[in-house]
Amino acid sequence: MNSIVSSHFSKLLVVAANLLLYLVPASHVNGQQGLYTAYGSYPVKTPDTLLATYQNAKRPQDRLRAAEQLVTFHQPYGASDSVIYYAKAMEAALSEITPPPPDRDHQLMHINHILAETFQKKGLYYEALGNYLNAIQLAEKTRERTAIDSLEFGLANVYSLRGQTANALDIYQTLVRTSNNPYLVHQIRKELGKIYLAQQKAGAAKNELDTAYHYFLKESRPKETLESQLYLGDIALVENREDEAFDRYNDVKDKAYKHQFIDLYVMAGQRIGDLLLHKKDYEGAQMMLGMTYTNAIQLEDLESQQKALRSLQSLYIQIRDYENAYAISTQYRMVSDEITALQNQREVNELEAKYQTAQKEKELLKQQQEVEKQKSAKVFLLVGFLAVLIPLIALMYVYYQKLQAQSALNQSMERLNKQRITTLMKENELELLKANMDGQEAERERIARELHDSIGGNLAAIKLQLSSSGSLHIVRQVDDTYQQVRDLAHHLIPPKFSKDDFTELIAQYLKNFDISGKTTVSFQAFQKDTLNTIPSDLKVEIYKIIQELMTNTAKHADASRVEVQIMVLDNELQLIFEDNGKGFSADETTPGIGLRNLHDRLQRCQGTLELNTTPGRGTVIDITLPIKTQQHVV
Repeated sequence: MNSIVSSHFSKLLVVAANLLLYLVPASHVNGQQGLYTAYGSYPVKTPDTLLATYQNAKRPQDRLRAAEQLVTFHQPYGASDSVIYYAKAMEAALSEITPPPPDRDHQLMHINHILAETFQKKGLYYEALGNYLNAIQLAEKTRERTAIDSLEFGLANVYSLRGQTANALDIYQTLVRTSNNPYLVHQIRKELGKIYLAQQKAGAAKNELDTAYHYFLKESRPKETLESQLYLGDIALVENREDEAFDRYNDVKDKAYKHQFIDLYVMAGQRIGDLLLHKKDYEGAQMMLGMTYTNAIQLEDLESQQKALRSLQSLYIQIRDYENAYAISTQYRMVSDEITALQNQREVNELEAKYQTAQKEKELLKQQQEVEKQKSAKVFLLVGFLAVLIPLIALMYVYYQKLQAQSALNQSMERLNKQRITTLMKENELELLKANMDGQEAERERIARELHDSIGGNLAAIKLQLSSSGSLHIVRQVDDTYQQVRDLAHHLIPPKFSKDDFTELIAQYLKNFDISGKTTVSFQAFQKDTLNTIPSDLKVEIYKIIQELMTNTAKHADASRVEVQIMVLDNELQLIFEDNGKGFSADETTPGIGLRNLHDRLQRCQGTLELNTTPGRGTVIDITLPIKTQQHVV
């Protein structure tokens, strides 16, 4: 991978130069999308009085209060790094106070809550998860019910963003039933609307978001109102009401700029840029997305940087600027690697396990208490009965419990058997499809060899003997026959690897590849003319590599979207295969047969493979193959 980055460093400089055009202070885009600004520096200036108070504070108590004032100032504007810096300063000052204040756990919980929300906004979900879990432990020690509800709401948000929808819904639904805080309940409804939108339940999503929007509007909470409006714009876009979506995004952008909600400003700019790209307004989209990326860098919001880079790559591909598209893809992977490097996964996994264990223990304790109550009630009632009836009642109770347990076991076994049958059917279908295609190819190749080696060889020998005898007329007929056999042998090579239709063959294969009817597969090929003329043996390897990748994705990834890109650049063929499935930990997972097959094929072709995957964030496989001029002699 280092050699690839090095060889394309000059291309990254071109992209960086283009983006720097938007880094001048108060640079604007006017036109259909309205006014949009890229900041050369962060637009919100910290008041000098707050900074002076913090810098002049000598005692840790004074630094704690001054740092908290700075956190409170920066939070509404989405200044993530400033919030993190001063929150950690609060934590450091708190640790210096001797003796510890009586409300130390409360203050530490408050600091962890601030850090959790801020890391979540930056897209650092593991860090956010760790701070939420720490804060929940502290809140349970202090028994602050309101704080626990708020923290569990934040934890559910992180689960939702990580794709753990079931965990998030469990927490949301529990809080809606138990919380007496209307503001929190409507925050939950906003998040439920986002989940239903992702599940393509537009009606349910609109109901939740509309309710949340009108509540926040009535309660004069501008940031929550604008965020709700942003997702209502997404619903309008899903329902093909592009003009309404555009107006909502533009209104959010303008009001976010007025209130200096820079994080919402970046989110609205991203959506406007994507919409312009969809409308093929490439110039406007390029400027909007470039400035969105610039603002995301200024905010040091890694997730927003990823989204902007992804859209910019798609734009450059559509305008056939493949060099910049490839450079953008390299930058995208660098940002992804930075996110992975910043995550503190091991410690967070331990905290999450402790939290889940504690939740289960609470549930068990609650069940035990309920059982004890039931037992006490039964004992109280049974005392009044005659002693002769006691054994009979106990027997009936035990028998009833066994029936319930057996019924639950039967239902569980039935579900398990259905899942096994579905999995076996899917695997058998994939194996049959692959075996059928491999068998057809092998049969064609065998017939071609027989025609070439046996019949072709005999005709060549006859031609040689006739030439020596001077029978020129017969020699010409034999020569014509030999050429026909030779052409037939050539045509028996699988037609899918002919020069004119290789990329179309891959597109057709991916189009017909249906993974349980729930996965969208997109395919893009760049420089198709060059791809269609690469050697046949390389075409076969590429085709089989794609088959292997699709088979692995169908079996293991549980993905709703798969993207395949093939491009030729500098005598190298690059295959990028990306899915949004559940991913895995490359360090902790033993490579299966599929990955070993891929490595064997790439070793034969002198190719390289780079695997980028993290649990809950999908998988990206980057394959590079050298293109060598080869001649096939028949």
